[in-house]
Amino acid sequence: MKVKIRYLLIFILLPFLIGYGLITTGLIERDPLRLEKSALSSLEDALVLAEEIQDAEDLEEAQGLGEDIEDLLEDAIDDLEDAIKIGEGRTKGGTEPQAGLEVYFAYPATGRQEDDQPEDVLIDCLKELNLGDRLDIAMHSFTDRDLRKAVEGAAKSGVVIRLYLERDYINREQGGAPGLEEICKAGPVEVRLESPPSYLMHHKYAVINGQTVITGSYNWSDRADTKNWENLLVIQDQEMVDEYSADFKNLWDNYSIPFCK
Repeated sequence: MKVKIRYLLIFILLPFLIGYGLITTGLIERDPLRLEKSALSSLEDALVLAEEIQDAEDLEEAQGLGEDIEDLLEDAIDDLEDAIKIGEGRTKGGTEPQAGLEVYFAYPATGRQEDDQPEDVLIDCLKELNLGDRLDIAMHSFTDRDLRKAVEGAAKSGVVIRLYLERDYINREQGGAPGLEEICKAGPVEVRLESPPSYLMHHKYAVINGQTVITGSYNWSDRADTKNWENLLVIQDQEMVDEYSADFKNLWDNYSIPFCK
């Protein structure tokens, strides 16, 4: 009985173990972190039940565990399919992305399970950009050193970047390394400051290739990464993305002065 069940489980679980390997090695799009974590959790729970089913006392108990495993595998399949669809929408140049919304929450230094570490999500998005990609950023505070390094790295890779900031001393004088001057020199980058200086520019969004918007309460700042409770949204809805693109163009063309020399 146990031998037959063991071979049956290997046959059933093999495709999902292969999928698990594709995720962990990075061959499946890793950007939708929440979907990835959910799929892996379902697979791990299924493997635990697979061990328990071998010790089932009777056929009825084994069937019950088998039904639970089937439910978990269906959940994993749904999450993996959604993750792959989102990845395809982001990586296929010249095609319309899949409409979608991802939400991430920041609860730094609390140990809360809900902390999705939005800084890592942003850095992963920036690392995926390649030569000729376009990145428009409108940001109230841009003091996170790791994000500045990621932006500088994207610029060095040939990403065309427009960075629009509030005309604030935090951005101009306390930027840390790398500073805005270094970003200006890194590649095809333009930096502009709010003008006239009303100190009312509190936008926190980025537009990637006119197809994806990253926004929310999350400033690209050290405080957002280490102290504040924040949220980050990744939006792939073309109508909504177009609205953000139009807003950025208006700010850039009519309410800014150059920073890069």
